[in-house]
Amino acid sequence: MAAVRFYNSLTHDVVLPRNSNLKIYTQLFFEKYSEQAVQKLKGVLTKGMAYYSKEYDLYIGGPRHTNSQYYIIDQ
Repeated sequence: MAAVRFYNSLTHDVVLPRNSNLKIYTQLFFEKYSEQAVQKLKGVLTKGMAYYSKEYDLYIGGPRHTNSQYYIIDQ
């Protein structure tokens, strides 16, 4: 679940430099691990083309949702 929350956090309003490690993480997660996450978390496709796990109250991709992401505080 932490990997999904981290992915969601990085894809909401965060501008990542093109070759940064975080950008590479988001690409790898989407390409290689998002399907596995959907299966493990029993995600169901939503209208917005995201997946939602009712069991964990967690979106994989998709809209902002309190339980689906971390909040990055810039100090």
